[in-house]
Amino acid sequence: MSVQKRDYLTVNGDYSALQWFYKYVLNRKWDVQKLIRPRKEKRLPKYISPQQVNQLVEATNCRKHKIIFLLFYSTGLRLNELQQLKWEDIKFEEGIIQVLKGKGNKDRIVVLHEQMEVMLQEMRKEQNPNQILVFEGNTVNKPIAPRSVQWAFINARRKAGLAEWVTPHVLRHSFATVALRNQTDLLTLKELLGHKKLATTARYVHLNIDFLKSSHNPLNNECLTATIQEVQKPVVPQMCTFTV
Repeated sequence: MSVQKRDYLTVNGDYSALQWFYKYVLNRKWDVQKLIRPRKEKRLPKYISPQQVNQLVEATNCRKHKIIFLLFYSTGLRLNELQQLKWEDIKFEEGIIQVLKGKGNKDRIVVLHEQMEVMLQEMRKEQNPNQILVFEGNTVNKPIAPRSVQWAFINARRKAGLAEWVTPHVLRHSFATVALRNQTDLLTLKELLGHKKLATTARYVHLNIDFLKSSHNPLNNECLTATIQEVQKPVVPQMCTFTV
């Protein structure tokens, strides 16, 4: 019997489905000792650089898609939040966007950059004055389909020569990474992203390279200075010997 490798999220989802089926449909006891849930993998969020974001935006000729990509990157919105975004949720005079009923039915506020404000206002002029949603699909008053956004992203990503793992959600990770690297504190970032737990936001600390480099390194201890300088000197290659 061959071993099939599956992603943790897939296995964990299947485990939860089986557990629910046994407990609530078959009314049978679920033995957690015999059927152990797989240990959760701790992965760092993937992100792309501002230069790569620029390549992505330039790779599409559709102005609407450019605005969508830049809105993801400048606000950290999720795809379903962008779909449900209404014009009345954008407070141009205050420079904010109200995200209503985000993940976990949680409301939050994100900052509307002044350049994004100009782009959205110009796009609004081209729409029906009675349009409610910012990004409509092919049907009036129906949100743009997730697949439409994903395909626009895939086409731009391939044209820009970016990796296959670059998705709309990666722009959310990229927003968080840039925010932390520019001195945004964790509590503020937690509210901007709409996280329930601070531990979820804290994952991005590991991507703050400048912060990690600022930590003390034991090689900075003065007692090692002379030894390090001696090792750094160019010497004639020789074989190291060990005494047993």
